[in-house]
Amino acid sequence: MAIGQNLKSMKSTNRSALLYLLNKSGKMSRKDIAASLGLTPAAVTKISQELIQEGYIYEAEAVKDGQKGRSEVLLCLELKTKHVMGICSDKDSISFSISSLDGTLENIKTIKFINDVNKVVEYANEYLDETKYRGKIEGVGVCIVGSSKGYGIWELNGLKEKLERKLGCEAIIHNNVRSFAIAGTIYESKDREKSSLYFKWGPGIGSAIVNDGQVLSAGDRGVSEIGHVIVNPNGQKCRCGRRGCLETEVAMDSISQNNIIYDKIKLAALALMNTATILNTEEIVLFGSVFMDKDIAERFIQECLDINPYLSKENIRVSKLNDKVAYIGATAICARRLFFEKK
Repeated sequence: MAIGQNLKSMKSTNRSALLYLLNKSGKMSRKDIAASLGLTPAAVTKISQELIQEGYIYEAEAVKDGQKGRSEVLLCLELKTKHVMGICSDKDSISFSISSLDGTLENIKTIKFINDVNKVVEYANEYLDETKYRGKIEGVGVCIVGSSKGYGIWELNGLKEKLERKLGCEAIIHNNVRSFAIAGTIYESKDREKSSLYFKWGPGIGSAIVNDGQVLSAGDRGVSEIGHVIVNPNGQKCRCGRRGCLETEVAMDSISQNNIIYDKIKLAALALMNTATILNTEEIVLFGSVFMDKDIAERFIQECLDINPYLSKENIRVSKLNDKVAYIGATAICARRLFFEKK
């Protein structure tokens, strides 16, 4: 039994590695895939045939092998034809979306935040009918504020089951900041060996750590992140129950006046640099509504550089996915669970 389980696990790992490799490289021959993954050509041929039959990859054009003069067929991912539904919540709003697994947005609708989970499920059901994608989606990704066990804005008891029963497909629920970090590894960096610290600002504050393509978490209580670092012990009470967390001090609703935004930049940059010093990641990736303002983003980055002279502009940047924050995290968690790492 153990041997069979190990063989099954190895096969799943090799399939996943092949898919992630094609995601990074675009197109590759079976021979090059075998060399890159350290697998035998026979093993790659068997895995690729199964993936072609399942509609995960397809054969593209053939190219000449410079050494032997024979043609090598290139393999590509089949992401454009597979669609998912996204439900992304923030402190003030919920975005419902339809996108393909390559990250292309097909439709999106944003409404004011609803606290009642049953109403969210009903709205999702209506949205699926409106967009005429019922029966055409691989699954639904749900990005929430807090953890997937009820901490934060939504009380999530039964949400997964209710969505799956109503929509007729698998539901994947994950923290919104970590979901965006997953999107970064799939759609932006694609370098699974790089370590990164993701920092979100606005409306809330959040962070996520990526190492070797995996988003790390010290638990699922939603408090072990930069947004809940205490910066003012006498400050306001935070949703986590403590006082003076960074989120309560610099979140969007506390900086509605432009004349105080720059004071908050210093505080947020200091908290980020202290965290980055401990983690020592290769890059810092910024995202969120605050960083959509180019002037604020540049000022924040400069403040970080002033605090840490060892940091350069090559190590800190605004994510290229920042304008897709309302849906890309939901797409990414579906792509990871239902495509790249499907069991």
